[in-house]
Amino acid sequence: MKVNKKQYTYHGFERVRERSNIKEKNLSLYAVKNGISINQIPPGPLKSYVGCKMAKGGKRVKLYRGYVFIFFWNSKRMITCYPIPEKHMDEYNKLIKRKKKKKNVK
Repeated sequence: MKVNKKQYTYHGFERVRERSNIKEKNLSLYAVKNGISINQIPPGPLKSYVGCKMAKGGKRVKLYRGYVFIFFWNSKRMITCYPIPEKHMDEYNKLIKRKKKKKNVK
């Protein structure tokens, strides 16, 4: 996969290759468009984990396909990604189901 400088920092590209098994070229765009933002996460352990990952300001976070993607605030360029820990996956799966229900209602 060739690095698209508009979508990834070099570090972000390396982290996706290292930490995920996702092989999509436009992964960061899909995450921005379809991911779950921190505002959509109810208070609890998952929100605390995500908040810890974006501790420094100037970052935007999206949850997509079981990963936490961190972007620059003012662009769609991805800085890095982390897998969601196994202990938070139940809460993440509930969010996904809730999002799909809302999408089907509209």
